[in-house]
Amino acid sequence: MFVPLMAHGNPPVVGQRVVLNRFLSFQERLSQEIQNDQLEGLKSLLQDQIPAGILEQCCTARRLFNRMKQQGLLGEDNLGFLEQLLAEVGRADLVERIRDFQSQSSMDVDCDSPAGEMVHFSFAVQRKDFNIEATKTTLLASMCAALHANPEELCFVQCQEVAVNWFDLTFEIPNRKELLDVLRCDAIKKAPWLSVCAVKAVRIGKEAQIIMQPLTRSLSASVEADSDTQDTPCCHNDKKLDVIVVVDCAMSNPVVMRHLKMQLKYMVDAIFRKDLHFRMALVSYQNHQLPPRVRTGHPYINSTAFLQTFTDDKEEMKNYIQSLRCFGKKGPRRGLADGLALAVHLSKGVDGDISKCRKEAVKVCILLPFEDQRGTLDIFKCTHGHDVTNLCTQLAANSVTLYTVMLKTLQPVSAHLQNPAHQLMAEFFSGISLMTGGQFIYTCNFKLISQIIVYTIEEDISMERLFGTAHDIVIEKLNKSENGDVDLEELRQILEDALNQRFCRVNLITFNGSTAGPSSKPAKKFSLDDGIESACKTFRCELERMRQCMANTPETPQDVDMEETASLQVSLSTDHEITNEASDRMLQRVVRRRERYWPR
Repeated sequence: MFVPLMAHGNPPVVGQRVVLNRFLSFQERLSQEIQNDQLEGLKSLLQDQIPAGILEQCCTARRLFNRMKQQGLLGEDNLGFLEQLLAEVGRADLVERIRDFQSQSSMDVDCDSPAGEMVHFSFAVQRKDFNIEATKTTLLASMCAALHANPEELCFVQCQEVAVNWFDLTFEIPNRKELLDVLRCDAIKKAPWLSVCAVKAVRIGKEAQIIMQPLTRSLSASVEADSDTQDTPCCHNDKKLDVIVVVDCAMSNPVVMRHLKMQLKYMVDAIFRKDLHFRMALVSYQNHQLPPRVRTGHPYINSTAFLQTFTDDKEEMKNYIQSLRCFGKKGPRRGLADGLALAVHLSKGVDGDISKCRKEAVKVCILLPFEDQRGTLDIFKCTHGHDVTNLCTQLAANSVTLYTVMLKTLQPVSAHLQNPAHQLMAEFFSGISLMTGGQFIYTCNFKLISQIIVYTIEEDISMERLFGTAHDIVIEKLNKSENGDVDLEELRQILEDALNQRFCRVNLITFNGSTAGPSSKPAKKFSLDDGIESACKTFRCELERMRQCMANTPETPQDVDMEETASLQVSLSTDHEITNEASDRMLQRVVRRRERYWPR
């Protein structure tokens, strides 16, 4: 996948995402829709603006869009020309997507933004050796020279000791995009003026902390036993595990629920046998407009979702699981978004709040939805204002990996009778899992649920150990890229090769002896959709294509092999080399997380 890092003329920056900011995600999403004949049509229409020799080299829509940006024909605030071109080649659906994007962007701009932005410069120094006034004076002068700013515009706010021998000097600077972009770029490239001032880290507003040193290290080794260092944000300890289990309880079959609760209890026992400080929170959800049959009196219960906060007590976890109930018949809207909203609430770690995720822990969300016979994503539109895809983006930003284990309850049918909408529903869950660096697993065997969950957790912990190394590889490539342009598929391949050359290994879950293959094209489209409305459009377009394909290529009816359907074997391949699929998921973690730096 080809995605430029920046708009024409701007330096590459690091904000809440390094690569996939909202506009670049949208650009990548558009490029995946362009067919070869439409690409040729676009190139023909651009002959007067771009030289023919350069157009010949634009063999994909991604490369063409990048060239348009370099020519000043395309940008986040300059989509009108592309809109005209797409209308010329008959892609009215993409024109509509552009208008939706512009409408949402204008709403974001209309929101009041503060005139100043807080910038935190971190210093690692002994308390007795730290001269605040001298450091402040030197930093202020260097900042004015590097940012070409007026000293009167830069206001010192405070000096705070945030940890033992770790100080933050906070300045308020003008909230101007060009100024903040230069500061981010200087921080990630370790500009000399920051080194001269002995700055160890830079954090702009609520963005990620940018560290002035490499991160290639073991996660557990980076966390010392000193309790003061445990409060360090973004420092993931592979011996600490926080798991959020989100369960679909919109069912009326108590036998199914009984089997599920038994498997979740087995999962708890299995994880406690490992050398981990394990905590679990439980979220259950039902359909909208259907009050639960059983109310426990818990203050967090409402008509759609129920939260049991984190605990590290095994018996209490099992009591949580035992309290799960069938919440009745199907309703018009699924409560998935309400359940994920509670998961996002838990993922926002707050110092001293034991009911939330620990900042230093490996964080995993296990989603257990049941298969739904209604073939539409409209059932996930939330009347309470929550958006499934945006919530998954927030989970990714908060360093939570989503694994979806869909419980198949519909009877298997032969290929020619399958509803393509059911397949697309699976692709949607695969897409929202992929955007967090997680995985989608489909099973009809309830006896495998506990095993699958335990294996996915072991897989995730092994991938988290490599996050710092993967981050260094990606950032090094981004810094070396010409004009800040990066081909994401090439970057994924570079990451895979570099990790394997370093003999990095991970644990991977296997099915019948094989690891998961690369994500499908529909799943990647869903992973790039900005909001549930965009996902619904993708669903309808893909469904129409699948139906046309089925009509044009009729299949011979075949019987369903029930024995083959039930014979799925699940295992864990330890010390496995980095695969295409594993490097893709690792790349997703690097480009989407807000907390990606270790202040050591």
